[in-house]
Amino acid sequence: KATVSVLNWCQECARCWQPAQGMGCETSKEETPTGYEPLVGGAPKGNGGWAETTRLGVTAQKQMVLDATGAAKRIEAQHRVEIAMEPMGRRGDFLVVKGTQADVEAARQAMEEVLHLDVPRDDLWTFVMEVPPAQYAEVMGKGNETVRRLEREGRAEVNVVPGTGVVVKGSEAACQATVGLIEIMIGAVRVKRSRGGGGQKMSERCERLAAADLKEEVARPLFFPSRTEEADGYKTADVLLRYLAAAKASLDICVPVVSSPKLAGALIHAQRERGVRVRVIVDGAKGLRPVSVPPAVDRRGHKAAKPAEAADASPTFEESLVPKLKAAGVNCLWAKGGAAAQYRMDHAYALIDQTVVASGSLAFTTAALTRQDENLCIVSEPNAVAAFARCFETHWVGTERGDGGVVGAVPAEEYETQHVAVQVFSPAAPPMQLATRVLVFPNRVVDEAIGRCTLDVLLAHLAGAVRTLDVAARTITCESIAATLAAAADRGVAVRVMGDAEAMDGAARASYDVLARRQVDCRPHARPVSNTYAVVDGALLLYGSLEWSDVGVFAAHAALTMTSHPDTVAAYAERFAHQFTRLRARKAYF
Repeated sequence: KATVSVLNWCQECARCWQPAQGMGCETSKEETPTGYEPLVGGAPKGNGGWAETTRLGVTAQKQMVLDATGAAKRIEAQHRVEIAMEPMGRRGDFLVVKGTQADVEAARQAMEEVLHLDVPRDDLWTFVMEVPPAQYAEVMGKGNETVRRLEREGRAEVNVVPGTGVVVKGSEAACQATVGLIEIMIGAVRVKRSRGGGGQKMSERCERLAAADLKEEVARPLFFPSRTEEADGYKTADVLLRYLAAAKASLDICVPVVSSPKLAGALIHAQRERGVRVRVIVDGAKGLRPVSVPPAVDRRGHKAAKPAEAADASPTFEESLVPKLKAAGVNCLWAKGGAAAQYRMDHAYALIDQTVVASGSLAFTTAALTRQDENLCIVSEPNAVAAFARCFETHWVGTERGDGGVVGAVPAEEYETQHVAVQVFSPAAPPMQLATRVLVFPNRVVDEAIGRCTLDVLLAHLAGAVRTLDVAARTITCESIAATLAAAADRGVAVRVMGDAEAMDGAARASYDVLARRQVDCRPHARPVSNTYAVVDGALLLYGSLEWSDVGVFAAHAALTMTSHPDTVAAYAERFAHQFTRLRARKAYF
């Protein structure tokens, strides 16, 4: 091996991290294999004591404790190690520590004393206990006292995650001990085990799903949350996992954030085990921050109100898994600044082998899969796939360049002054007759000859309604869209609107009052709504991640797909009718 010459330090002076001085101190040349490096700030000790990099299993929550209390800096100074701690939001469930083997071991033991948990030299295990919500309070205790006692006795981290259960993280032995302590309190429950980014269970699941034959379908709509199984025996979330697991060459994902362990595990498995090229684009602000989780609701969409479930109704957060994706080798990009920072990321689509695209409102979060009203449509039509492929490549190159790939954007102020004449609120100008078309936002010019923008195309299709117009949207605060719906109602079109309850009675209340004056039937959904789709005359469907607000139209990356595929339109129309008939009419404030 190639060797380098370094200075050896005496054992006594190395302990205080000072240059050798006084009697008995000698310096000598020593041959050392390459691949090791002296610690910054001082020299290594003798007897093979050279700096090595070691991963220690410490959760992001406990890293925050080490950072906030100053324990990390004290351990660095006392044990002559370097602790690489990522910024808040980017932390995974591990710490990278650099030092000699003896010093790293001493630092590890010091962390265990501070945290009162086991700190293994390996990836952490995660045990998810399916505890009923009524027993959350018993596990937490008053002021989280029971959780702290369980952590001290079991030596593993304990978190109560509404909608998921009790999550235990730590070494395998510590997790088993902690689960045993919890089961003594509440009785035996079902436990799911996983390890590291995706876990052995996720790998087996991906292999099983990938082995299943996928149907050759033009379009397949999926609706969330849903516990019912699809016709082929899979749950809705597993259908998406099947397509991700079936990727052979490439996976291109564009979402605001990735925080679902299921979906993140599928991406990691594709990258590591099958050699698939995985690329992910996330929002520069939201992509690395914890994701807010809405309160749980019952089957009818009403928020939990029982005293025993009060803990379940409190707001919680999901940890962003983008750092874990990067650590697993997944190529991730996010807008950090420059021109790209002014546009919010609302895209929600996945390109699979450049032959299938799954798009809609579904974000890659656990809350979106289990709690929020979402939709996703898996399409293999070449026109739609090609449109999203162009969108991703433009966005990928633009994100690397710093402008987000936005070309020809028309801001709200310019649109109001130059494009008023194009806003047609009657069927005089029929919409373009295409089987499938994808509109990409922020609002931009799509037909330079007449100055038509993407918003104009959307308005023309809404204005073309003759009999019925069913709209499901989180909020409607874009004046042009609200005016188009109101004008349709004036013409005698039966307009029905279903939206988010908080938005209807909050910032968007004025817009919904205007619609209610025009005899538009508006009904709030108690379940958090991220859906955005419209069914025109039962023959045309508009769906996607576009939020019908000024920010969503003019200042966000989003897409809207228009299709006349009969089965797809019928599925969305049936979904709307099923939900709308179960909701109460909104009270108007005028």
